[in-house]
Amino acid sequence: MTDVQMDSGDGCDLTDEDLAIISQVDGALAAGLQLKEWWERTNAAGSYAYRFPTALTLNRPDFSFAFLDQAPVNGAMMPVLGDLQDLFYDRIKAPEAAVPAAARWMRDQIREFVLHYFARVSSSYLPKAFEPGAPSPPAFLNPFGLCPGKGVEKEGFGQTQLYYKLRGSGRVGKFPEKERFAVVDMREIGAKYDWIVGNARMFGFNVSFTPLGQQLPYAEIPFKEAQLGVISKELVANNDNPEPGVLGEYGYGLATLVTPVNRTLVDYGPGYFDAGFMTFTWRVLENGEARARLVFVANQPERILNPALNPLDVSLKLANVLSCGLTSKLLAPIENALDRLPLPVRSALVDPVFGSVALANLTTGGLAGRELCISRTDLEKLFLFYHFTAIYTLIVNSVLTWRQIPDWLDSDALPKWVTKN
Repeated sequence: MTDVQMDSGDGCDLTDEDLAIISQVDGALAAGLQLKEWWERTNAAGSYAYRFPTALTLNRPDFSFAFLDQAPVNGAMMPVLGDLQDLFYDRIKAPEAAVPAAARWMRDQIREFVLHYFARVSSSYLPKAFEPGAPSPPAFLNPFGLCPGKGVEKEGFGQTQLYYKLRGSGRVGKFPEKERFAVVDMREIGAKYDWIVGNARMFGFNVSFTPLGQQLPYAEIPFKEAQLGVISKELVANNDNPEPGVLGEYGYGLATLVTPVNRTLVDYGPGYFDAGFMTFTWRVLENGEARARLVFVANQPERILNPALNPLDVSLKLANVLSCGLTSKLLAPIENALDRLPLPVRSALVDPVFGSVALANLTTGGLAGRELCISRTDLEKLFLFYHFTAIYTLIVNSVLTWRQIPDWLDSDALPKWVTKN
């Protein structure tokens, strides 16, 4: 990328890390849009290879399912997983004679809230204990006391904007720090910007893995919370009267980007999808009901743990370094023996999560999968359930924000935590 292509008007220089992210945009956007096109065809035809319920939402008029399938991406078939949620959001309260006008008012309000402000207010804080004057013991003593914790927990998505490409000049730049949380109006994408790159932090996305049962030791996989994504005009919905019975359809989505640095032990989940997209879309019906539809599709995981940080591989490489290469010859028979092990055993050494699932089924003749739900498919279903829960919580919590503002079109009356956040 040359200096001519950079927009330095805001004084923000692009670092090597910034360029590493921006260099992915075209490829990631192309892959995400291919997945989106495939999903639209497949969903319209109802032709998923394997479709199953995600979760039950009791006493709510909601609809959801998940699926496993294969989709064409860049000329090759990619195993994918995903889910769809169609959730009740809100309904007008008006006499029958006033419903048509009230429904149009609801449409105008939803349009402004979703396209202009939703990305700024999509996270919320959980309640925490408060005791004035409570002592602050050293961190190593915290487990032994009952003092309220100093930290706060969040739910939903914390969304920030990082980079942009200007529509007219094609110049690429970085949003200033003071503008990171004031995400642009989505209607500017396609008009002012070709695309923007953002960072969506998914709070609380930890998956409990209990292959031995609920009463025995288990592992909790702390999936990376941050998901980089690119938003283009193809991923923004701003449609009045798109079909009979629907007054408006508004929303946006992102194509996933891979985090280029800071690889951790966990090598799958937010930040590590090879290809994927996610959309948030609201529909306002003629009867004044608003519904939110959330769609997510990404590649199925080949592994959960980073092979570069595999304990066995790291130990062999460390021994070779410390011996100045001597152990490479001495340990060659061991490495050859490992290569000849059955695939489930090898998988257990490279990825303990999928490996332990494979070993459990190998040693029980498939009983673990049939009777105990210990299988790769069930593990993928578990990932989708946790994803469903995170998005469901995001939407339910956002209703409280949506309803406390009397008029989203009155920008002068909006609180600063909405306009500046």
